[in-house]
Amino acid sequence: MKMNPEERCHSKLKPEAKSVLSRRTFLAATAGGILAAAVGLDKKSREDSWGEDKDVERVESGEEKIPERPVRFLELKENKREYDTRAIAGRPFGYPISAYFGTKDRIGPVTLVDFRYRLAQLWKEKMTRLRVSEKERPALAHAIDDIVMGYDPDKAMTMSAGAYYLELTDSIKEVRAEVDWDKIHRAFRFSGPQNALFRSFAQHIDAKTLLAFNLSEIMPSQGNLTFKVFDTLLKTGGYEFISRIPSGGDDEMSFGPGQITAKIFQEEKNKRGSVAKMAGMLKRPDMITKDIAQVRNRQHHMASYLDALFNIGLLVQKLKLSDEQMSALAREPIGDDVRMFISGAHNRPADAIDSFERFAKAYVAARKHGGQARPRFITFCTQRIAPYVGRTLANLVEVRRQGSLG
Repeated sequence: MKMNPEERCHSKLKPEAKSVLSRRTFLAATAGGILAAAVGLDKKSREDSWGEDKDVERVESGEEKIPERPVRFLELKENKREYDTRAIAGRPFGYPISAYFGTKDRIGPVTLVDFRYRLAQLWKEKMTRLRVSEKERPALAHAIDDIVMGYDPDKAMTMSAGAYYLELTDSIKEVRAEVDWDKIHRAFRFSGPQNALFRSFAQHIDAKTLLAFNLSEIMPSQGNLTFKVFDTLLKTGGYEFISRIPSGGDDEMSFGPGQITAKIFQEEKNKRGSVAKMAGMLKRPDMITKDIAQVRNRQHHMASYLDALFNIGLLVQKLKLSDEQMSALAREPIGDDVRMFISGAHNRPADAIDSFERFAKAYVAARKHGGQARPRFITFCTQRIAPYVGRTLANLVEVRRQGSLG
C-alpha cells in the first residue's frame, strides 16, 4: 500500500475498558468545528457549558446515549500537600513547568502541590482550544473527566527517571516482539534493499531516543535542568501524572509524554492513522487500544513506537536511492540522524521526510567522493522542524550523559 506522509512501571496493562464514547463519536469530537463557546464568552462560562448534557439524547443515529453524569474535574477543589522538590530548588519556572507545580514563585526544597488539581487546570485550558462541535462537547468532557479523575496522587507510581527509562525499555520490547515484520514488508511493498534499510532504521527506535523525545514534548527547554525537572515530576506527581498531561500547543485531543493525538488512532476508511495501520501489523492487534481516551502509561510508549515505525516506512518508500545505495546506507553509522528524523516526523512527517531525503543524497555523495565533511540530518531540516529536532538532540545528549539509566 502507498502511504501518505500527512496521515498519520511496573503495573500490568489492564484489559481495555469500554470507551466512554465510541471511536467514531470520539474522533468526530476531536475533528469537529471550532468550539462554539470559545468566542464571546468568558472562561467560566466556557467551562460551565462543557458540563451541560441534559439536552443531548444521542450523539448521532445509532450511537449510544451519553451517560448523564457530572463532569467532576470542572468543580475540583484544590487540596495541596507537601512534596520534596529540593533537586530543582532555587529558581522560578515559566509555563508549562509553573502549571505542573502550580506556582510561578521560586521553587523551594518543599513545594505544596495538588497534582490532580493541576491536571484539571491544564485540561480546562486545553478544552478552550479543542476543535469540537457543541453537540459533541459533553461526551468529550466525560472522556477528559475520566483521564483527570482516574489519577490519584496518593496512589500514583512515583519513580526516578532511571525507572522510567526501564518502563520505556520494557514497553518497546513488548510491542516489538509482536511486530509481524513480513506483513510490514508486504504492506509497504518494499524491495529487498528497502526492507533491509527499514529494518536497519527501525533498530534506532530505542528507550533513550523516546526519553529524549518525551523531554522535548512536555518540557519547554533542554539540558540538565530539564532532565532534573522531569525526574522530580516522576518522583512527586508520578508516572500517571506524566501520562495524562495535555498538549498545550494544538487544538486536537492530544496528551501524555509523547503528546500523541487522536489522529493517529483514527480508523475511518481512507483516513486511518499511523497507529491504527501499524496495529494491524501486530501479531496481537488488540494489545493497542483503539481509543485515545483509554491510553495510559505503557500504551503511550507503544503508540509512539508504532508511529515512529510507520514514519520510517514512509521514509524508506520515498527515498530515491539505488538498491546499491540503500544497501550501503543500511550499514552506515547514521543512527542519530535516524533518531532525529523520528522526532521531526512526529510533528511534521512530510517535512521530516523531505529533510531526510536531502540529507541522504548529500551523505551518499560525500561518501562517494571522500574527503568531505560528514553531513548531519539536522542541517537539512526545514525551518518548521529544525528547532524541535535541535532540542531533542540536546536532550538525547543529556540522557546519554546521565550514564546507565537502567
